Amino acid sequence: MAVFRFVLVCCCLVLCAGGNALAQQALTRDMINAHFDQIVDFYTAAKPDMGKIAEFTKKYAADGALFKMTMTSNLSDKVLHIDQTTKEYIASLYDTSKELYNSKAKYTITSVDYDKDGLGALVKYTMLLKGTGRMIDKEKGVIDIDFSSLSSCDERFRLVDDVLKGVGADCKIDAVYQKPVPVK
Repeated sequence: MAVFRFVLVCCCLVLCAGGNALAQQALTRDMINAHFDQIVDFYTAAKPDMGKIAEFTKKYAADGALFKMTMTSNLSDKVLHIDQTTKEYIASLYDTSKELYNSKAKYTITSVDYDKDGLGALVKYTMLLKGTGRMIDKEKGVIDIDFSSLSSCDERFRLVDDVLKGVGADCKIDAVYQKPVPVK
């Protein structure tokens, strides 16, 4: 279960972070791409800086947003359902019992459906995240576990005072884990 939650925390940036400050009046595909490019930059690292990710999320995720995740993996037949507010997600980034290493992210936007007012959009996309999670296992102590996760998401964005904000999402996450390796 801890491994499930670890990947959810890693994947959740895709859901909870927003974009960059923008001076334009209408939401554009370039703004949406810049949002995802920033996430890829955060997660393509030897050791992603969760503090920076948390600060980014505080600034660019809408207050009161709800992010729904449904996760399956090769570790269990159970399907994990988690609903997180922006505040809950940010708190999870400060969980020092789990760390991410050697990660890499890629995204593909499959569709953008703009609101009539031009200030919002429903964005459908996939995000691939690969990396190594380090965490504490009750039986084995500190372990490293390589994983790959593919998130398929429908996320709503909105320009608020010319800042692109994530205002809610629904994601299906499929994760594949390798065998855990004890850290010596």
